[in-house]
Formats: sequence, C-alpha cells, structure tokens
Amino acid sequence: MVHGYSSFFNGAKNNNNSITILNLSELTKFENHPFKVTADSTMQELVDSIEKNGILNPILVRPVGNSYEIISGHRRVFAAQELKLKEAPCIIKEMSDDDAVIEMVDSNIYRSTILPSEKAWAYKMKYDALKHQGKKGIHTAEEIGKDFGDCGRQVQRYIKLTALIPELLQEIDAVPDKRLMVGVALANLSQDEQKILYKFLDDENKFPSLKQATIIQQMSVQKTFSVDVLSEIFSEATKSKNENYKITLEEKILKKFFSGKSKKEIEQELMEIVTEHFKKIGNTLY
Repeated sequence: MVHGYSSFFNGAKNNNNSITILNLSELTKFENHPFKVTADSTMQELVDSIEKNGILNPILVRPVGNSYEIISGHRRVFAAQELKLKEAPCIIKEMSDDDAVIEMVDSNIYRSTILPSEKAWAYKMKYDALKHQGKKGIHTAEEIGKDFGDCGRQVQRYIKLTALIPELLQEIDAVPDKRLMVGVALANLSQDEQKILYKFLDDENKFPSLKQATIIQQMSVQKTFSVDVLSEIFSEATKSKNENYKITLEEKILKKFFSGKSKKEIEQELMEIVTEHFKKIGNTLY
C-alpha cells in the first residue's frame, strides 16, 4: 500500500496546476454534491487500484476558510479513506462559488452510470450558476446539454425532476428508462399532493404509467386531487387490463351450424375456423 505522496509529488500551494500534498482531514465535501459515492463493486475496483498504484489523478480542490472543498475526486478521497491513507495529491485552484459549481458538474457528469436524480440536481446547479452569471433560458439549457448528449428540452425535463419529493425521485431512479416522463408530470403536483400520492403508491405497491401520471397532473390543476380519485384511476386500469371480452351468438345460428354439439366443442370448432381464416389472409400471429 502507498502510505504517502511526498516523495512522488512536489508543488507549491496556489500555483496553477501544481500538485500539493494535503492531509485528507483538510478536505471537505462539496456542498450539496449531487453525485452519490457508494461502496459498490466499482468503488472496490478503485480501492484496489489505489492500493496498488496510489492516487494517480490528483484531487481538484479550492480553498474555503481553513479547509479545502473537493471539486473533483470525491470517489478517490472515499477510497483513500477506506485504505486509511492520511494524505493525497491535490491541485488547489481559486474559484468563485458559481465557477466551482460549473467545474464540479463538468468534472463528474461523465461517470459511466448516472442516476436521473444525480443528473437532475447537477443540471439544476449548473443552470443556476450560469443564471447568476447572466445566462438563462432554453439557450442555457442547450449549452449545458450539448456536451453530455442531451438537448435543451431534455435538460429542462431533468431539472423539473428536482421539484419531486425525495421518495418519488428515488422511485424514478429505480427504473430510469421508463419513468423519466412520469416524473416530469408528477413534478407539477404540490409537495403535499406528492406526499399523499407516494403514500398511496407505497400502500398499494403501484407506480403510475405516463397516461395515469398525466391524469393525476390534470387532477392537480383542476383541484380534484384526492385519494378516492387515485383509487379510481388505478382500479380502472386494472379492470381494463383484466377485462374479458364476450361474444354471443344467436340461437338460430347455433342450431343451424352446431346442432347437437357441446359448448366446449363449439368453442373448439370456432377456434379452428378463426385460426384457418387468419392463416389464409396472412396474419403474422399464425
């Protein structure tokens, strides 16, 4: 294990891009850092790499009071702490609050796996920082998204997710590919309505489709939002899903073509007739 870096790096504090060895105790997390740092399998890979090779990429920090705020490198710092390291190579850079936010987002959003909640808060933080600098609107959203493969409208959708209560946002994270637009619709509900909705969903072990979320959003706008109406929305979906279609044949038809046959025999014969018909017309189901 590499226990120190003084023999590997030399630098002076506050010198552009020079490397300074700092105690980990001097480093603090970025305020409201939107990216989760978890002890998962990829973290273990990072721990193993640092144990073998040391921290090859310095931590980017900025001086804040008597400590240094981490701009980029939260995962490396976490791994170093897991290994009981005392210090790490750092690049110290003076930055304003807005510039620090922009640098933090740009440095972290390229991670291989990003949850919708992480991207939502990262985009919002960068959007707000740019707005403080005099930029705003769809052009700013497009500027934010262009480097990360999202159009301006998609950036705005992600930012909308930050209006969700944490419990609902966590539900969006659970199935990100299917629930983004559902989350955007539900974000239009008031906080109190969202809490009621989440309790209902949790109790019923359900989650709305986009169609249901749109109806729920309209309920909020029309001031008709209630648990009773929520129950109706989901019960209607269940009935529709489980509905059995019945076709009744007149008695004279049954007597003419199926005289003396049982119900089961009639059903079997009708199934054969229908199957043969669709085969002839080229239906791809047969």
